Parts: sequence; C-alpha cells; structure tokens
Amino acid sequence: MRLVGLAKSNEAYELSDFLQRNVVAFDWAELQNDEDCQRELGLSQLANAWPPVVILPDGTHFEAPTVNALAHRLGWVTQPRVKEYDVSIYGAGPAVLSAAVYAAPPTWLAGRK
Repeated sequence: MRLVGLAKSNEAYELSDFLQRNVVAFDWAELQNDEDCQRELGLSQLANAWPPVVILPDGTHFEAPTVNALAHRLGWVTQPRVKEYDVSIYGAGPAVLSAAVYAAPPTWLAGRK
C-alpha cells in the first residue's frame, strides 16, 4: 500500500496515523511539485490531484478517503454490530489472550479441549 500526499496535510497525517496504529505496512510519498505528481500519480499537474491518495495493492487509487472510508474499503469493521457488548478487550499479547479466555462464556469453553 502507498500513501501519497502533501507534506503538511492534516488528512494525510490522519491516514498515516491510522495505518501505523493498525500495523499496516505502507510507503509514504510526498508531493511537492508537478514532477512528483507525474511520477507518483501519473497526473501532469499537482492542481489536478486530490491528495491524499491511497494506492492499494491491486493498483486502485483511492482519492481523498476518510479514515472510516479507508477502513471500510479494507473490509474492516467500522461500526459496532450490536448496540451493547458485555466485554471489550483491547490490545495484544498473552494478557489479552488470558482476558479473552476468562471472559468467554462457559458454553463456548465446554466444547473446546
């Protein structure tokens, strides 16, 4: 995945931050002039671009997406499926796995050996 944008773009920073926090590998390409725009996006003028642009692995250009739109395009859950949950566990590692096991309903654990 490649993120192409302007150096001081708030939108590009939000997308970059979102991808980094979700451990998504991506390359950053900064647009400073028309030559950069031609090289990165195939457009002759920076004025014709709609940065930031996310270039997906299949080559699709996703122009000026919001964080929510990018998450949706990647197939991630963007809205809770139900209104209320009994438990929410955030993080990774052995402590989180233990918390998930202890929070699991007894009926789920009964069938596992």
